[in-house]
Amino acid sequence: MLSDYPQALDYYQQSLAIKRDISDHYGEGVILGNIGLIYQSLGDYLQALDYYQQFLVIKRDIGDLSGEGLTLNNIGIVYDLLGDYFQALEYYEQSLAIKRDIGDRLGKGTTLINMGQLHWRQSKLNQALKTFQEGLRVEERLLAGNLIVGSEAQKQTYLTSFRRSSDMLLSLHLQHLSQSSDAAHSALTTVLQRKGLLLDLFTNAPQSLRQRLDPEGRTLLDKLNRAHTQLSQLTFQPSDARNGRNWKSKLTTCRRSSLATASNFNS
Repeated sequence: MLSDYPQALDYYQQSLAIKRDISDHYGEGVILGNIGLIYQSLGDYLQALDYYQQFLVIKRDIGDLSGEGLTLNNIGIVYDLLGDYFQALEYYEQSLAIKRDIGDRLGKGTTLINMGQLHWRQSKLNQALKTFQEGLRVEERLLAGNLIVGSEAQKQTYLTSFRRSSDMLLSLHLQHLSQSSDAAHSALTTVLQRKGLLLDLFTNAPQSLRQRLDPEGRTLLDKLNRAHTQLSQLTFQPSDARNGRNWKSKLTTCRRSSLATASNFNS
């Protein structure tokens, strides 16, 4: 709620002062990013830019390429909202380059979709179509893994993004490219392929996923399945077997292994 933002900003500013006093640069960066996000949500885009730029400096100082790519994308969004499309595109392109370099496929897809929207607002419709199509291809390659190994919250987030990008491509065609056979073909193909892909995944998910994976991906999937099986066995052991440090240690180790494997699987 908007009424909660002033109090949140107050707490973040107090926390920021502490992080700076103890030279916790990583924690300082996290707080700066959160403050920037609040100002962006409030529509105070200049303040948001100020905090995002400070956040970006820290991410570069500590060598956090993933965080740098995300922050560049966020700065691009703010410039986009301000109508400064030249600056927005500059930051999107920097973000995209980093995400490609580090293999962040999900981040790459998000930035491509953002760039497609920017081209659309600039009335560069053919460029918008091309960029949307590239972003959609990235999303489709990631869909299977995200729907199978992701948490429920992650699945909902990804499906929302998946639907949003599909809707944008259809809107682009219907509103502006109705005479373009390429756009018409892309829009129709996207709808049919995505409906078929979702149906395939939800009806025969594990087998479908395995068929789409390369050998390295199948190895990771097998490892993830083993971790999930072990986690289930530990979780549902009889109550008398769940006492003591040994069981808790095994459970903690198994959970960490499962999360790490899932993270590698989606990277």
